[in-house]
Amino acid sequence: PDCFCSDAYTHIWQQGGDLSVRDGHFCPLPVSLSFKGQPLGSKDPLPLSGASCRDSTIGDLQQLARLLNVPMPNLEHLLPAALFSSSDDMLQHVQHVASQLNKVAVVRIVDKCPGAMWAFCRKWLWEQTCSFLITEIYTVQDEDRSHVLLGLRELASGSGWVCSDRARLALLYLIGKGKSLHKPVITWRPICANCAPVVPRWRLRIAARAFTCFLRLLSKEVTGCFLHLSIQDVAGWLDDLNSWGCTVIGEADCKDQFNRILPRDVLQHLDDATQWLRNERQWRATQMFWSIHKYDKCLDRCGKANAYNFDVISHEELTSLIRFCLQEDRFCVAVGQCWSRAFALPMGGPFSAQAADLHSIWKFHLNKQRFYELGELSFTARGFPIWKNPNGRIVSLAQFRDNILVAAVGVGATWAMADVCRLLATAWSLRVLCPCITDTNQDCLRQCMGSTLYALGLAASRHGSCGTVCVHPSALDASWNLKHGAPLQSAWAVNETSLTNLFTGVLMNYRRFLSSWGDYLLSASAWLQVSLLCEHPKGVAVRACQHALHRLLSHTPHDVSLSKRWVTCIAHHMPCSDSHVRSCLRQWLQKYAVWHGNRYASWHIPHEDSHTDWCADWSIWAE
Repeated sequence: PDCFCSDAYTHIWQQGGDLSVRDGHFCPLPVSLSFKGQPLGSKDPLPLSGASCRDSTIGDLQQLARLLNVPMPNLEHLLPAALFSSSDDMLQHVQHVASQLNKVAVVRIVDKCPGAMWAFCRKWLWEQTCSFLITEIYTVQDEDRSHVLLGLRELASGSGWVCSDRARLALLYLIGKGKSLHKPVITWRPICANCAPVVPRWRLRIAARAFTCFLRLLSKEVTGCFLHLSIQDVAGWLDDLNSWGCTVIGEADCKDQFNRILPRDVLQHLDDATQWLRNERQWRATQMFWSIHKYDKCLDRCGKANAYNFDVISHEELTSLIRFCLQEDRFCVAVGQCWSRAFALPMGGPFSAQAADLHSIWKFHLNKQRFYELGELSFTARGFPIWKNPNGRIVSLAQFRDNILVAAVGVGATWAMADVCRLLATAWSLRVLCPCITDTNQDCLRQCMGSTLYALGLAASRHGSCGTVCVHPSALDASWNLKHGAPLQSAWAVNETSLTNLFTGVLMNYRRFLSSWGDYLLSASAWLQVSLLCEHPKGVAVRACQHALHRLLSHTPHDVSLSKRWVTCIAHHMPCSDSHVRSCLRQWLQKYAVWHGNRYASWHIPHEDSHTDWCADWSIWAE
C-alpha cells in the first residue's frame, strides 16, 4: 500500500483528531470526531431522516414478535421518533470524514479500551504486521490458498468429519494495546478471525467444551492445582483470602504461552494425562465419552448420557480434532499472503487456550515437588491450596489463562512474587514476569506485592487481614478517570432503560465476587462515575443506578432503600476520585449502618442479648 503521510494529506488526517507521528508516519491516537463543536462517541448511532425508515423497522419488529410469540416492546423508548426525524447533516458529515480517512489510513479499535479507536498509515501497519509475523515464528507459504484449503478438506474428510463448502482460511490482523497509547513503541495484540473453519463450528464448540470438561476433571485430581477454568471460579479464591489473613496481593503474567508451547508436547501431555486419569479413577471402560449439554454448560460431564438433549463425543474423536487443529489447521491470511507456523500453538485456534491450560496443569503435576520451596502444602477450609514455610509465611496462588494471582502473609511476604515467578518459570519452561520486570530491569524490586490489585475487571484491596473486592470498569484508571475516550454512547442516544440494563448486566456478571454491603455500593458507584464522565444527565444516571442496585441486591439480605439513598448521596460529589468515594462511604456507613465493633450491617433484628451472626448479615469494615 501507498503512504499518504505528507503535508498534502495533512488536512485529511486532521479530520480524525489530533495527529501523532510514529516512525515518521501519521496516526491520530485516538480517533476523535466532532459535529458542530460536540464530540461524537464511537458507539453513537447515526440519526436517520424520514418516517418511512422508522415504519420499516417497526414492521420488521412486529413480524419478529409474531414469530417468537412475544409482546411488542415500548417503541417510543426503543425507537424514539426524534432519532428518525433529524436532518442528514450528522450522517453525511461522518460518512464524508470516514470515506476520506479510509483512503489514507486503517481505522482499528483499541484493545481493552471500549469506545476508543486508532488510525494508522496503511503502509506502516503493513510493515508492522509483517515484522510481527516474522517475530512470532510465522513463515510464508508458496502454495496457493485454494490448494491449502483443498488439502485441509481432504484431511478432515478422511477423518470422517463433514467439511464446510464455504470454508476459508483465518484472517489475522493487529490491534494496538491501550496501555501503549502514549508510549514510544506500540505493542500489538493479534486477532485471528475465522468465520468459516474447515470443520463446522458447531462441532468445534462441542469438542472445545469436552476439552474443558476433561481439564476440569484433571484439575480436581491433581493435588494442589491452582488453575481456574473460568473467571467466576476466582471469586471463591478471593473471598477465601480473609480466612487465613492475607495482607498483600499481586499479579504476574505468563509471557508468550502460544509461542513457546509446542503442539506435539500438548498432544503428549493429553495422552499421558488421560492414562494417569484412568489409573487414578480406576476406570475399566475401554472407551471414554464426553456428554455435552445443549443448553447448560454446568451439566457437561464424563460418560455417555442417554438423554436426548446431550451431544456425545468420544475421547478418541476429541483427540483427533485437537491434533488436526493444532498440527494441520495452522494456516492464516495476513498482508495479502498465506502464513503458517508449525512449532507453536495457532493464534485464535479453537483449542489453543485449553492447550495452554493443559500444559499448566500437567507441568505442575510433573514438577510438584519443586513447590515445596514455598513451604508445606496444605488447604484452607474451602479447599484452596496454600504453602506455609517454617517462618510462618503463607502463599496462595490462583491462575486464570495467563494471569497468575499471588497472595501472601507473614515474614518475607513481599518476596513471594519473586519466588513464585522463579518456580513457575522452571516448572512450565515459560517466562513468568511480575510488573517490576521491564526491558531495562530484569529483577523483581519487591514493589509488585501491595495492598491493592486491579485485575480481571476488579479492584481487590487488602487492609490488614481483611479485604474488599469491587467492580472496577476497564474504562477507568486507578483514580477513577477515563483512560481513552467515552466507553458509553452519548447522552442523546441512550435512555434510562438502556442505561439501567447496562448497569444491571455488568453488576450481575460480577455478583459472585461481591460479599459485603460496601462492595455492592462501591461497585454501583464506579459505574455511576463512568456514566457521569460520559456527560449523561445526573438524574437519569442516578435513577438507572438505583434500579440496577435494586435488582442486584434482590439476591442479598441487604437493605435496598438505604442502598438507593447512598446512590443519591454520592451523586452530589461525583465525578470524583476513588479515595473520595471511599471516604464518603465510610462516613455514610457510620451514620446509617448498624455497627458491632468493626462489623456493620444494613439492618438488624432487635433483641436483648449480644449480637450474633444470626441477628444480621454482618460485614467487616476493612479500611
